[in-house]
Amino acid sequence: MALRFIQTFNFHNCLYENNALPAFYECSGSNGIGKLPVTPGLSIVRLIPPYIKMDVSEINSKHRRYTFYNHIDYLIDLSVEPNSERLFRSVLGGRNFKNRRREHRRLLEDTAFKQQIYFGAIDKAEYFFIMDRFKAMIKTRFTQRNMKHDALERWDEYMDTTYGRILEKKASLFVYYNKLQPIAIGLNFHREQALFSAITTYDIQYHKYGLGLQLLMAKIEWAYELGIKFVDLGWGDLEHKKALANRLETYRTDVVYPVGKPWLKLLAFVIVKAMDFKRSLRKLKANSRPRPSDSLQ
Repeated sequence: MALRFIQTFNFHNCLYENNALPAFYECSGSNGIGKLPVTPGLSIVRLIPPYIKMDVSEINSKHRRYTFYNHIDYLIDLSVEPNSERLFRSVLGGRNFKNRRREHRRLLEDTAFKQQIYFGAIDKAEYFFIMDRFKAMIKTRFTQRNMKHDALERWDEYMDTTYGRILEKKASLFVYYNKLQPIAIGLNFHREQALFSAITTYDIQYHKYGLGLQLLMAKIEWAYELGIKFVDLGWGDLEHKKALANRLETYRTDVVYPVGKPWLKLLAFVIVKAMDFKRSLRKLKANSRPRPSDSLQ
């Protein structure tokens, strides 16, 4: 049961999607980063990416924190190879890379294929058309898999904010079309030298072309063109992330408490220890039974 004096934040989403951080971080309210209000109690800040510099996530003098590391962040470090083909051969292997190329050639032969990237400009009517199609494809695909997608619970927020962020070049939409119909869509957020691949989905009628992996590979090719240092595939133990990621690191959680309140300090310590215990239990369960894998498609 959640306690009213405990506030939770998703650092990753706050920074990339809202360009704002809780007020107890020193950088909030400066350098173009907005300031999110905080309560006088405890704050649990989850999913702090491993590549975030400490000066970005430094706590102000009125607060202290305990830290905890959990959840894998799947990253693609583009600096290790000079171009996308070399990277794909490295992470996928020569045979799998050729198979992906073959799937893309089949897509070009079988459809009136077009790729469009919306970054810095997009017609508003086209934006709403793409986002409506995007939502419908997510619902259909994840209903088929009997799974829920977190983005659907926040879809109104995405609809309201993404258009402006595309114009500011803080977000992009990557779209595959067959004629005029979107068949695969990816939403990305941009910050400095990172591209966060936030949501990627496709029309399940085109499943045989491996569109999910194809679209991610196209994003990586584009990231090289932009001079981006790495692509963040985020959390979630999915096969396409395992296939492409060449750098696995761990997200940090900050449990933040105000100075001068020893009982909150004690509670923060207990919470971190409880999180550590839960992580250990999950590891034991994961090692004791086989886990179904997602598809590379």
